[in-house]
Amino acid sequence: MEFHGNCKRVFQEEDLRQIFLLTVEVLQEFSRREHLSAQMSSVFQRYLALANQVLSWNFLPPNYILSTAERFMCGHFHRLT
Repeated sequence: MEFHGNCKRVFQEEDLRQIFLLTVEVLQEFSRREHLSAQMSSVFQRYLALANQVLSWNFLPPNYILSTAERFMCGHFHRLT
């Protein structure tokens, strides 16, 4: 369980923010359009669901500290340098 928690912490600190920012950009672009085709409406709904998932994320507490070795094991060592 500790390894899973460590990887979750790395993901929420580094990747989840990027996913949310991209999702907000896409939703803003959709909001500028007056009409959406059925296909575009489907894409919009998927991005809206993704934004909801990010906002509903069960965050680990800020004091959940990772060592460099733990980050490396989670595949995010390159971001530390």
